[in-house]
Amino acid sequence: MKKIISVLSVLALVGMPTTTAFADSITQDTIGSSGTTSVSYDIAPSYAVVIPSGISLDSSQTVEIKMTGLTDTEKPKLEYDQTVSVSLSNAKNGFSGSDGKTLSLKSGMDSIHYTITGANGKTGKDDVVAKFKYDPNKTLNDYKQTLTFALTSTVQYAGNYTDQLTFTISDGKVDISKLTGAYQAQDGDILTGKGNADTHITVADGATVTLRDCDITAITDDGYHKWAGITLEGDGTLILEGTNKVKGGYDEYPGIYVPENKTLTIKGIGSLEAGSNGWSPAIGGGYKISCGNITILDGTVTANGGKDGAGIGGGTSSSCGNITISGGTVTANGGQWSSGIGSGYGAESSCGNITITGGIVTANGGGDGGAAIGTGVEGSTCRDITISGGIVTANAGIGCAGIGAGEYNCSCGNITISGGIVTANGGDQAAGIGSGYYDSECSDITIKNTVTKVEATKGANAPNSIGAGNYSSCGTVTIEDGANVTQK
Repeated sequence: MKKIISVLSVLALVGMPTTTAFADSITQDTIGSSGTTSVSYDIAPSYAVVIPSGISLDSSQTVEIKMTGLTDTEKPKLEYDQTVSVSLSNAKNGFSGSDGKTLSLKSGMDSIHYTITGANGKTGKDDVVAKFKYDPNKTLNDYKQTLTFALTSTVQYAGNYTDQLTFTISDGKVDISKLTGAYQAQDGDILTGKGNADTHITVADGATVTLRDCDITAITDDGYHKWAGITLEGDGTLILEGTNKVKGGYDEYPGIYVPENKTLTIKGIGSLEAGSNGWSPAIGGGYKISCGNITILDGTVTANGGKDGAGIGGGTSSSCGNITISGGTVTANGGQWSSGIGSGYGAESSCGNITITGGIVTANGGGDGGAAIGTGVEGSTCRDITISGGIVTANAGIGCAGIGAGEYNCSCGNITISGGIVTANGGDQAAGIGSGYYDSECSDITIKNTVTKVEATKGANAPNSIGAGNYSSCGTVTIEDGANVTQK
């Protein structure tokens, strides 16, 4: 007995390298002047995805889907971090079963069932059956993935049982201007284009997604658009290429939302400007919406918090996980009563540890209050603040420390500075490094002699540049011998 599943081989893309050079004119009258030349070298992606054209199925059969270059002896060429996915988009005889992952072979009025199992388990409509991502260390033989076809029911009659499958190949590039509904970005996707009033982007758990000249700033600010500009559904990585802008929809939601106990990682050579449409942080949580951890490895990131939200961190009456910055150029502006980097406004607002190991970091507290790096105001808290490298400038809002606690019953953990160039400017009646005005506190402050330079400036009427603000308290202040520290 012989059963055939008929499939088609699918896709090949061809790209030719090009070079361009454009030079400024230099004439006899401009000898001694300089000219510039722009040189570029472009290679378009080139690959072929090969799917068996026919499968002869006994009880079970394993087949390969593979990717090659333009010939079957060449490796494929893909863009950096690009993923090519193969999904099962249709089956002539349909899908069945409680999970929608049972398929049918038919002969006349009779049918038998089968399943397809790939790397992600059983496959249903629109499920991805294979993914290919370029790796310079891979050999051609590594660009192969297997599918197992298996019968799951008993044959009753003789016959030629067939089905026809359609596979769809996606190169991961998603023009968000063409989306008509919510879209879940998958691992390897490249988001580009300008969104509209209804753009709704989520990122699948564990996915790495590239933002390439992507603009998500037009989402309508109303009760029908209760979502962030980008919402992570778990851990996720955003790679920045080109110029990118992201804003939340309804004013209670951030530009980029990170779920509690999950981690957002931002990296790349491009830029990101993130903001809120009203009350929320630019990157992190929302209005009474807690968030997870935020890590920035590199790239140029500007985060403008909404009225009660941090630039990077928490919002009103909500918690935030740990915040880590190890590179890039980061500018974080807190909302009216919130920190630049850290927690938002109010007694239920909190932030985990804040760690800076490198990069150029400029943090500004809110105009009416908020530490630059640390807490918001009126009972807001954060845990330890550690700076071991980078160039860090911290400008506080009114009544708040540049690095540390805000005003009115705020608190932060230990502050340790062991490296980098750090400039901290306190607000009125607050320390440059330490606690803010009135009943606020910080734990111990340690500045080690391994720092390049630390300059702390107290606000008007404040008693200390490093330590407690007016009517507030601080733990032990230790400045190691030989540490390059200036107090103003």
